Amino acid sequence: MFLRLYSTTFTFLFLGIFLANVLIFHQPLLGGILLGTALLFYGKLLAHRLSPKHLWLGIFFLLSSLVCVGSFAYYLLPFTSEVALAVFLFCLPLWLWFGSHGHPQEKESSPTQQKLPMWFWIATAFVALGCVAGFFLLVTHTTTEAIRTPWDQIPSAFFLIIFLSFLLLSGLLFLGQGRSVTHLLTSGMLFLFLTIALIIYPLGYGFDTFIHQATEQHIATFGSITPQPLYYTGQYVLVLLTHHLFFLPVIWADKLLVPLLAALLLPLAWYHAALRLLHDKRIATASLIGLFLLPLSSWIVTTPQGLANLFVLLTILASAPLLIAREGPRPFQLLLPTLATLLIHPLAGIPLLLYLAFLLSRPSEVQKQQERFARIFSVIIFVLTCLALPLSFLLNALVAHQTIAFSWDRLWHLEGMETLVSFFSFHRIFTPLLDGVYSFGSALPLIFCAIALVAWWIGKRSLDGRLRPLGLISMALFLNYVFLSTVVEFTFLIEYERANYADRLLPLLLFFLTPFVIAGLGMAMAKAKTWPISLRALFLIFLCGLALSNLYLTYPRDDACITGHNINTSQADMEAVSLVASDAGDDSYLVLANQSVSAAAIRLLGFEEHYFGSQYRYPIPTGGTLYHFFLAMNENPSQETALQSASLVRGLCATDLSCTQDRVIHVYFIVNTYWWDSARIIETAKGTANKWMSAGNGKNYIFRYDLE
Repeated sequence: MFLRLYSTTFTFLFLGIFLANVLIFHQPLLGGILLGTALLFYGKLLAHRLSPKHLWLGIFFLLSSLVCVGSFAYYLLPFTSEVALAVFLFCLPLWLWFGSHGHPQEKESSPTQQKLPMWFWIATAFVALGCVAGFFLLVTHTTTEAIRTPWDQIPSAFFLIIFLSFLLLSGLLFLGQGRSVTHLLTSGMLFLFLTIALIIYPLGYGFDTFIHQATEQHIATFGSITPQPLYYTGQYVLVLLTHHLFFLPVIWADKLLVPLLAALLLPLAWYHAALRLLHDKRIATASLIGLFLLPLSSWIVTTPQGLANLFVLLTILASAPLLIAREGPRPFQLLLPTLATLLIHPLAGIPLLLYLAFLLSRPSEVQKQQERFARIFSVIIFVLTCLALPLSFLLNALVAHQTIAFSWDRLWHLEGMETLVSFFSFHRIFTPLLDGVYSFGSALPLIFCAIALVAWWIGKRSLDGRLRPLGLISMALFLNYVFLSTVVEFTFLIEYERANYADRLLPLLLFFLTPFVIAGLGMAMAKAKTWPISLRALFLIFLCGLALSNLYLTYPRDDACITGHNINTSQADMEAVSLVASDAGDDSYLVLANQSVSAAAIRLLGFEEHYFGSQYRYPIPTGGTLYHFFLAMNENPSQETALQSASLVRGLCATDLSCTQDRVIHVYFIVNTYWWDSARIIETAKGTANKWMSAGNGKNYIFRYDLE
């Protein structure tokens, strides 16, 4: 009764300030405070019903409910600020009702207070100081230049500081004291690991992020976008709610969404699962070191795939108490984050949905007379899981009129599995540090799987039956990976991107193995506690080396082992886009440029009034026909190729009644000086173009071909 009264009183006070900011003040700072307050209070309220000691679970379900309700509203109505407010006000009483009614599924116990020694606080201060120093080094070495790797910008002192800080943090985790403090330090260290790209590349990193940010900005301005996406809406809804209701800029709401959520929720979720798997708070805390062995690349930027991967792992960790002790959220309650994941990205949502079906078909979840039916149902689900993703890609290709080819011969030779083969590669360039980083870092997924396998073997009596759904889904995902990477050819993508979809399954596979890995690490930590102090120190140093190798390999590299090709969008690209738009004036124009320049165009121009039928003014997507004209211009810049590219978009406009663009009269060809053979391309283009100019102090060359 007291909880209901307290919750209702707080809600009235919160609503008064919240509505005043929404309707009158429009202050981002106040909005940020209100956002944090809402997540903490209503997350705690939901956690009271789900698992009272675990705030992260309430926040996770709160976000999932916003994704589901917001996506439903997005499909029905333009997602304006009024609709965003309606979504929030609709969810608010649901949170109050769910959190205030019924009885919690776990008994809440008061935490025992223990006095921590002085050395603990000194060590904590050094770890915090190391994190602050790491952030300072990143902030003071940002760049808007085109670079191949962030590591060229960051001084070597960064790695020394992070190694020493992480080693000290590992020692604190290993001892298992002051868990609230060490969890906070773990979140800070993880946030540092995940925000290197965000800080070093202030203009943005990658290509997909520019697409999604521009889409979110367009929806924020116009309420919808055409064609309306069938998926990704989960991410868009969270960003738009943050923007419309709490007045945070779209780009910053997008940039921070995944890294911040991962850093805040993953350590708590990992500990929650570890506590049920290991039954020892100190060992569960020590196992948090394994968090830094996960494939972190999913969470260094905000993309629907990255956000969906985060939701997958959080759902798996939330289900661990259910698998082990039938505690925590029930299977029907886990349907909420599962549907949210499906709305964010189906590639992650489909396996999670089938995992939920496995949970529902467990013998412990059905009556005794239905156990045989449950086992048969489990076999059917396993077969469906093995076929689900190839069939979903085939269905999507049919709907989108894309071409997918099947090459059964590749299956017998295991062609196309370069990513998997790379795990077995051991680099030898006779540079001990790089040899070690690449050998251990590349093999980290194998080490991850080996830990899971050893944990299953040692504890198969206690773990096998309980964690069997996770093992079956992992096996099915591996079979999906083999099939998609060998038999299925995504011919609508350019050559070097065709393995992308299959490769996305490998992190998901590792996420489903994570509870096994937690159990294995827990066994190792318990054993290590009996070793002499020198062996314990070597063990922690080894784990820290693996974590830093993982960090180094998470981001683009350009070193003695690999030549980097992941060049970021630069200020010169932005200037080139602006210069082209200024030079063209009111004339209709088309641009042939690389992916980085196209990303800059999306950021500066957006989508409105820049389409020729289904074709954007710049070569998007990179597997499209217009991009092939750009590649042809690199081979031989000519007036003829420029005319052919213009003829393409003229034809698209002629067959699309919605096209309002005038006839193309200028084709611009942009060459970045870092492009291979750029000197020859530039000199040849100067002789064939009607006009040329440069941007970014000569870093980008622009050639104009006049067609009329």
